[in-house]
Amino acid sequence: MTTIESIRQLRRAARESKPEALLAFQLKAAGLPYQREAKVIPERRYRFDFQLGWLLVEVNGGVWAKGASGHSSGTGITRDCAKTAEAVALGFTVMAVTPEQVKKGLALDWIQRALATPRR
Repeated sequence: MTTIESIRQLRRAARESKPEALLAFQLKAAGLPYQREAKVIPERRYRFDFQLGWLLVEVNGGVWAKGASGHSSGTGITRDCAKTAEAVALGFTVMAVTPEQVKKGLALDWIQRALATPRR
């Protein structure tokens, strides 16, 4: 491994939350191919935590955070709505889950069911 690859891995690990790491482990164990930090909207900097073909998954942390921080602020909610709308307009389905839902295995179950259901 080169130094550049090592630096990239360290940066990726620093950005990755524990629930995201757990979901990545669950997806791998279930044999589901995925892409991390997927950039699917041309000319926008938006990234989705996971891409499984047409399904984009966001692990939304800070659900119970007090105050206006991150995703729970007016600006954060507005940005997340725009991000989701842009992805849907391009034909993707976006699934938002909480860290607790990842821990309980609910997120993995929903992902597997969504992928097994024929698209309408």
